[in-house]
Order: sequence, then structure tokens, then C-alpha cells
Amino acid sequence: MELADRPPLRLGVYEPLLELASGGMASVYVARRIGAAGFEHIVVLKRVHRHLLNNREFYDMFRDEARVASLVRHPNVVPVVDVVESEGELFLVMDYIESCALASVRKAASDKDSKIPVPIAVRILCDALGGLHAAHEVNDVAGQKRPREERLIDRAARLDIALQLAQAARMPGWSRLRSV
Repeated sequence: MELADRPPLRLGVYEPLLELASGGMASVYVARRIGAAGFEHIVVLKRVHRHLLNNREFYDMFRDEARVASLVRHPNVVPVVDVVESEGELFLVMDYIESCALASVRKAASDKDSKIPVPIAVRILCDALGGLHAAHEVNDVAGQKRPREERLIDRAARLDIALQLAQAARMPGWSRLRSV
């Protein structure tokens, strides 16, 4: 992590606690919102890398992402609760949802020489698709042309889903599920 991209001790009323991930455009942190009378609320911050803030096209794209994401209401989509733009910083604030990554679930099953049971895999897939559908409905209602990044994410999601289904097809009980 470059010195310029390290989070300050505070970002407004938010205090970054732990970096969850970092990618090409942003870093994601678990943070604490600090309020009056000892109020604290755990959130997630998606903080844009500083070197990208000088790129107006990227800046506008990220703000559009935030605006559209804030309109999505679905139980399988983490809500955006705030967008902060100050002191040379730009970040989304999302609810913190305690969970684990699908890769961790797959690894745990693999460590036991097992696989994720088909009904559970199908439930995960359907929940993910429901959230994706809700995001598409917001874009359709807003009459927006879907940005290139979203189309790429959709393609990657479809590829990942296809790979997951292909793996599930090799699982015991899949033939019963296909016939339903």
C-alpha cells in the first residue's frame, strides 16, 4: 500500500479499523462511525485510491455508481448509506454485513473432501441473481445506459455462475435437480 493510499486515522465521522481488500480502483475497510454520547456503528468504507481522483471521468463514474447503488433495495444487496466527498477523499459507506466469502465455504467443504450441497449452491445462486436483478431494475427505471464496468461485472458474474453450475453438475444429486 502506497503512503498516499493509507487511510487517515479518521475520515470525517468514520474511523477505518481494518482493510478487507484492495483493488485497482479502491480499498475496502471495516470502519466505525463515531457519534455523540458514545454512539458507534460498524460500517464498510469503499475508498477510492487518491491517484484516481484526478481522473474526472473515473470520478464521475464512481459518483454515478454511488447514486445508483443507493437506490437499490433488495435483501441480497448491501445498502449504500452515505457518500462522502471531502478533504481530497471520496468513499462509499455501506452497512457492515457479517458473513463469509463463498470461497471460504468452498474451501471448508473441500478440506472435508466434500462439496457444497446442491440445494445450498442453488440457493446462493438464486440469491445472488435476485440482487443482480434488483440492480438492473434500478438502472432500467432510471433509463440509464449501463456503464462498461457494469457490463464487464455482469459478464464476469455470468462466467462465475456458469463455472459454479458446471462444478455443481459433477456433484451427487445434480441429475435430480436438473430434472425438476
